[in-house]
Amino acid sequence: MIKKTKMFILAAAMIALSAGLFAQESNTLRSTFGEIVNNADLFLDVNDWKDVNAEIKNVFLFSRLGANTNKGILELGTAFKAGSSLYLGLYYNGDVTAQYGESGRGEKVDIGDDVKISASTFNKDNPHATYVLFAGIGGLGLKFSFTDEQQIRDTGSSGTIYNQILTGELVPAFEISGAGVIESVSLTLPINFNRTVSKSFAGTLYTHTVTTGNLAVAASDAQDFFAIEDANYVALQPAVTFKFGDNFKLDEELFIPIYGLATRTEANKGGSIPGVGSSATTYNTASGATNTYLAKWDSRFHILNTLTPTYNISREVGKVNFSLTGALPFELGLTTHSANGKAVGSETKESKGFQTQADFTIGIAPAITAGVQFKPAEIFSLQGGLGLEIFDLSGTFSGGKIKGLDGDDAVNAALFGWLGGKDDVKTSGHEGSFTYPKLEYSLGFTFNLKAVMLDFSFVQELNPALTTGVYEGVGATLGGPEASIVLTAQF
Repeated sequence: MIKKTKMFILAAAMIALSAGLFAQESNTLRSTFGEIVNNADLFLDVNDWKDVNAEIKNVFLFSRLGANTNKGILELGTAFKAGSSLYLGLYYNGDVTAQYGESGRGEKVDIGDDVKISASTFNKDNPHATYVLFAGIGGLGLKFSFTDEQQIRDTGSSGTIYNQILTGELVPAFEISGAGVIESVSLTLPINFNRTVSKSFAGTLYTHTVTTGNLAVAASDAQDFFAIEDANYVALQPAVTFKFGDNFKLDEELFIPIYGLATRTEANKGGSIPGVGSSATTYNTASGATNTYLAKWDSRFHILNTLTPTYNISREVGKVNFSLTGALPFELGLTTHSANGKAVGSETKESKGFQTQADFTIGIAPAITAGVQFKPAEIFSLQGGLGLEIFDLSGTFSGGKIKGLDGDDAVNAALFGWLGGKDDVKTSGHEGSFTYPKLEYSLGFTFNLKAVMLDFSFVQELNPALTTGVYEGVGATLGGPEASIVLTAQF
């Protein structure tokens, strides 16, 4: 079956081959870089579920075996008819052998001055788990998915220091089928974690510190804040796919993160700063002592727009199916930065916009994928594909200003390690990257016994070897970590 309703661009196909996409997929799809598919790819598709619903009598079953076994990952899916007008689907892909460390909530202890801390510990391994709930009602397809990639690590406590590191992400997503030229609409809300929370005790002092990534509170260069990419955020990620005829599609996607640094205020109340940075609150329980609070952050705005036109040519000639897709992903992005600081002790000191910067990014990555399937008999097919990333070219152009400081402004900025002259200083810069052509190929075969299908795949990857200027083969082979069997059944 040639997939004409939703094409995978090369980048997505390569991710699928190297790491596995969160959604279900057949090995036929993997072997042909998304060009040729079967019901394993369609039973949770917001448009093509109707084909599966028309073909099955009662139920469809899906499972991947082999590649995930040594990783302790279970991947299962099902869809079934629930009455004359309702079609339901379920899917799970996750680690069933994750080791969870000892955890305990502990009791909160009052250390004075209305400051209560908890000695609780909690460890949560990264489960790599995705859950999908699908409903087909009439001609409408609705899909909700949730991916749990969050990891929480308590690094231990010596009685005076307690550290907790949060990484990974939680990703809820919703997709609905469209009408007319709109094929589908989706909204993803990735919640990204990258922060360290530290609690330390020294005599009458209790310090609560929150940092983004590995950034220390003492970091003085505002560029340290500006350079952090994997920050804490909740993002809005809407996407629309337009379809014009059988060959041409246009994917439009926005990515708008809302940054926030989890922190505690000088009044020991939880809150957040709209930016990327670090904060430290020190409570002094000695009588008459003053609590202190120091925060430094990049008040950041970011928006990225990705527009991907694709054009597909497909043919079925006798026992051979062929499909070829060209894609031209084009990205435009804008990020603005502003370095800010706030210090609270016996009085409050602030520094706003000490350094500002705007980064404009542009990128293009043309790609071609091709898949062919040969079906010499009704029960057997052989398929393969090529994926060519022609090049990946991107550039970033930056411009900004370091504010001139004098008087109280200079004194306040110095509290955060920000030193400048009396006059404004303009900054500018640019950088670019170019990725050489990347070629991948893959092969697979399928046994189709009507009610039961066994779908096999193995992958080889070719990358440019810059030292010799020739291509060398690397990647997975038959029996390697990505080799797998997809088993489907329908009754």
